[in-house]
Amino acid sequence: MISTTSLVFAAVAIAFLWWVNRQPGPAAPALIPLPPLPGGAAPLPSLPGSAPVGGGMSPLLLGAILLPWGLMAWSHVHRTSPDPGPSPAVEGIDLRGKFVGEHAAEDASTVAVLTLQTADAIHDDGRIDFDGDGRIDEPRLLTGRQIWELRNLMRAYHTGGVLLGDRQPMVRDAIKAYLDERCGKSSGEVTSETKAVWEDAFRVIHRAAVQAMGG
Repeated sequence: MISTTSLVFAAVAIAFLWWVNRQPGPAAPALIPLPPLPGGAAPLPSLPGSAPVGGGMSPLLLGAILLPWGLMAWSHVHRTSPDPGPSPAVEGIDLRGKFVGEHAAEDASTVAVLTLQTADAIHDDGRIDFDGDGRIDEPRLLTGRQIWELRNLMRAYHTGGVLLGDRQPMVRDAIKAYLDERCGKSSGEVTSETKAVWEDAFRVIHRAAVQAMGG
């Protein structure tokens, strides 16, 4: 679709080319010469802004026509759209700006992978055949303590023993506060509904870590 700006510029260009390349009109018929004024008075001067002899449009009139269109085109081209601002934080937790230091990007990526795989492990518990014997395994995550042990095991596997909490204390505190509020602090027995809450909480943390990476 042709934009308004293109149409305006096309109109201005056509008008300008027409004015530059216009052909002189037929000369006006000669008027009957008037007798000289009594006393040798000078003839009346031409009116200002009148059309040039030989036809064509007065430059003043052409400028008056083109100026509003030019101003409209300029304002349209220089119109700026409002800044949309930062995207809203992931529901419940915001990790943007909390990963600091030379390992910030690496640690954010590690947290994103770690929390996603932890959520997947909680989801798959009691749903798939881990042993390959054709039977669905019984659930192994039966308590809140076991879920925390699973998380610690995944963290040790992904970081080689490096404690990300010591290197990223703001991230550690934000995640702990979120999990305590969302999942509670009980280490006792968990139900399928409780495990679903834990799974979703880790997926939320995953999205927050991805957002902190700029994704």
